[in-house]
Amino acid sequence: MRTRSAITALLACLGLALSACGQSEGPAAPAAGLTAADAGEQLEFGRNVARIGGISPSDVAGAAVLAAYPPGGDTPTSWFLLPQHRWHEAVLAAQFATDPVDAALLPINKEYIPPAAIDLLSRIEARGYPRAKGLEAVVLGKAGTDVFVDLTDRRLKATQLKAASPTDLSETLVPFHGGGAGKYSSNIVVASADERDYALPAAAWSAYSGDTLVFVTKDGVPPATARILAQREKLRLEKPTMYLIGPERVISASVAGQLAAYGSVKRVAGESAAATSVALARYHDPQTLFGWNMKRGPANVSLVNPKQWGNAIGAWTFAAAGPQAPLLLTESPQFLPPPVARYVEALGRAGEPSQGFVFGDRKSISSRALQQLDAALGATG
Repeated sequence: MRTRSAITALLACLGLALSACGQSEGPAAPAAGLTAADAGEQLEFGRNVARIGGISPSDVAGAAVLAAYPPGGDTPTSWFLLPQHRWHEAVLAAQFATDPVDAALLPINKEYIPPAAIDLLSRIEARGYPRAKGLEAVVLGKAGTDVFVDLTDRRLKATQLKAASPTDLSETLVPFHGGGAGKYSSNIVVASADERDYALPAAAWSAYSGDTLVFVTKDGVPPATARILAQREKLRLEKPTMYLIGPERVISASVAGQLAAYGSVKRVAGESAAATSVALARYHDPQTLFGWNMKRGPANVSLVNPKQWGNAIGAWTFAAAGPQAPLLLTESPQFLPPPVARYVEALGRAGEPSQGFVFGDRKSISSRALQQLDAALGATG
């Protein structure tokens, strides 16, 4: 994990990030940055917490990218443009954010690239996707013609990856990710195809580790997922270890039994999506090194309201290329849910103060909730 001084330096970039990424979503929005009043609305700091705000998910993700890749430092290898209203594709893209692929994740409208993302495409020069002859941009899922016109206007070498369904897309992405990373993971993240909120913290781990993420339904294993699991043993010459993220009412014991035919199956779960995000932050498997193992401070955590799930895309950037923070979920804009409150208070009592990042505006996560998180993370015993 990054040191506290490194996090302080990272936060110093947020003013620049938000001034560059504060546009509205309309195609006719002006190219200029935020006004001083708007920037003040999006910037909010506590002693141990900072808000990564924005008017839209594109703004929030853009601010996160600029904070993780500040001017004069490393740049991402490529841009992954994700449909901001289709969470399955976004969750699958998270695995590309970590080293060695190092892709920058940006949500876009299906028909056009929002101004905040356009600004970043012009501002930061991608190095080129590994082993792909200089590929600079990947459009994930369906997209309108104007998206590709914008990429061509900026002379970006681009490709599109799409499939008939999210589970089919997960299979399509396997060789693309494995080729870029030069390896295939033995750990598989198993996420719910039906319950979005449980998939968001799973994607944060995938963003950090690069582990393949696959989908299952509550009571079934889709054919594409089964093919991925069967293929993994052939690629790795060992059976994979699969980690089910969510309780049995989300991914049933029957599904766990079906998956056991392909390798070892372990479950990481809490009673709710917020509790599951805490369970994953705490979890660690010493045999495979799966899990954040974040049980005491100093630590870094991110917080997102899943009702505005697109803000999680920025948090995935922080899981991969920034402070390497697990994603916690809230259930209300006004206060932390009890499992999250207890967890961050325990972090604050153990060791040095910890650091938190709140993604989204005050309507998504209020100043009151930010202050609650700030106080808990700094409450050293």
